[in-house]
Amino acid sequence: MSADIYIYMQVCKYFLEAVEKKQYGWFWVCPNGGKDCHYRHALPPGYVLKSQMKALLDEEAEKISIEEEIENQVMTNLLS
Repeated sequence: MSADIYIYMQVCKYFLEAVEKKQYGWFWVCPNGGKDCHYRHALPPGYVLKSQMKALLDEEAEKISIEEEIENQVMTNLLS
């Protein structure tokens, strides 16, 4: 790949910041040169925002493991 194509494939750091801070919108202009910015202004496939990542981690932390669920059911059956 040539250097120009590689630069174009990288996501613009200003774009990522704007999306994370919920500033990206219709009137947002890239501080790296506006329309002349050489980097992509699109999220890569499968990209997870930091705010979404925190919510996913919190959700995973709240889940009970399979082992704990089995233990709970066994204890419930033994007590009844």
